[in-house]
Order: sequence, then C-alpha cells, then structure tokens
Amino acid sequence: MDHSGKAPFKLIMALIGCSYTQARSIVGAPIRDPGKLDDVIKALRTEKKSGKPKPVGLDWPNNFKSLTIKGLGREFANYVVNDRGFSKNDIDRLADDYLLKYTYTGPWKYRLIFPIVKDELLFGWTGRIIPSGGDKARYKSLSHHIDRADTQDGIVAPINIRSLLLFYDQIKYGGNTLVITEGPFDALKLDYYGKKFNIRATCIFGAAPSTEQLYALSQLRSMYTNFVLLLDNDKKMNALSVESKLFLVDIKIRQLPEGVEDPGDMTKKQIESFAVVLREAV
Repeated sequence: MDHSGKAPFKLIMALIGCSYTQARSIVGAPIRDPGKLDDVIKALRTEKKSGKPKPVGLDWPNNFKSLTIKGLGREFANYVVNDRGFSKNDIDRLADDYLLKYTYTGPWKYRLIFPIVKDELLFGWTGRIIPSGGDKARYKSLSHHIDRADTQDGIVAPINIRSLLLFYDQIKYGGNTLVITEGPFDALKLDYYGKKFNIRATCIFGAAPSTEQLYALSQLRSMYTNFVLLLDNDKKMNALSVESKLFLVDIKIRQLPEGVEDPGDMTKKQIESFAVVLREAV
C-alpha cells in the first residue's frame, strides 16, 4: 500500500513540537485518532527532560564468544552459512559489524546471540537456537523481569527489549531507506547486503511495534527518505493494522519478491535487485 506525498502536519509537529492532533488542526486536516501515542510521546519527552538516571549497560557474560568460523564457533558459523544463506567470507564481518556471539553453556546454550545495543551500551540480547540445540523455542530473549533472574544466571535486562530497535547503532546515522522487519535474521540479511545501496534494516521482535519502538522510529524519521515495513508473508493480515500504528512515521508496506516467504530467505542477489524497489518506495 502506497501513500504519495508528504503530509504538512508532520512538518508542523517537527517545527513547533506540538502534538499530532494539534498539527492536523492547524493545517485543517481531518482529525484521525492516534490512540494514546501523543500522550506517550509527551510522557517520554518529559521523562527525558526530568534528569532521570539513564539505564546502565550490561557486561558481556563470560560464556558468550564472538562468532567465528574456527574452533568451537564453527558449528554456529556453519548454521549461518548453510541454513541462513550467508557466505563463509561474511562471518568475520558479521561478528565485527553486528557483535554476533555464540554460547554452548548456560541459559542460552546452543544459541546464536544477537546483542541489543544502543549508543554502545549493551541492554540485552536474543538468542536463536541452532539445530543441534533441540530447544523448541526458536528465540529466547533476556527478560527485564526481576523474578526471572534465577533462570538467567542472575542477569536482568535494564530495559524491555520490546522498547528497543535491533542494530540501533548502525541505523541511527540514516540512509535512503529503513526496512522494519519482524525478526533478527530478516534484519541482518537485509542490512548486511543492502547497506551498500544505502538500505538499512532493523527488527521490532514481533509483528507489531510497541509504543516505545514507535517513538524511537519517529526520532529516526528525518534521517531517511523512506520507511518500509517488510513482514513475513504469513503476516499479511497484520500488515494494515501495523501500518495504521506507524502512520506517524510515513510507513510503506512492501511485498516480498514472488516466491519468497520470509525476508531472511532472500539471497544476496535477490536483495540487491529488491534494493531498487525499496529505494523507490514513495
């Protein structure tokens, strides 16, 4: 679904710092109910100005090791190559650029670790099980709930990861198009192969963004020409409802190439071809 042109009320919001409802009223646009987003954004801005201490980042667990094609990391690297469609030559760069880790021990044993970092501070992680791990739960994330500490080696996330965006430190500098995906591997594949075309990607850890994620996206909006939502094909029924939540950041829904069910299933060549479509998402 496309929306052409730029809405003037969004410029008003940026210039004078008013609410969405106020801006639409100023320009004489019909008022659509933005739910409680205005109230939440106001609260977030007030909290930011209040001088409330910022969350402290976590230390890396000792059993988390950097992804490598060598030694104990080989099994995880082979999963990334054979099951996820990357090249062996990509492994070192993936480890360096995205801080990917792995572990054979502890609560995240047999999982490939995606760190959730903002402004160089580690706020948590989510781990993808590899086939030999045998766990039916594909992803396991560090919880922010205190009562889960005993099951997480005593570690508790300072922030709910559903309040954050994956690869924030990579996407915060802007580009032509920011692709918003559901899962970590979707974002990894699109960002890694798309960045040379000025395409960046993040994930929201689900099919719909949280209010805090909406706010974070709104802060990045001026850094990109396009925002594109790219969900798995089996989530098409959710697409319109998700777009309605993201109308404040000019989201466009894009369909995957024919025959592709999941963004993370695209090959390097498919992503390079699809980059042209994403850049023209107007």
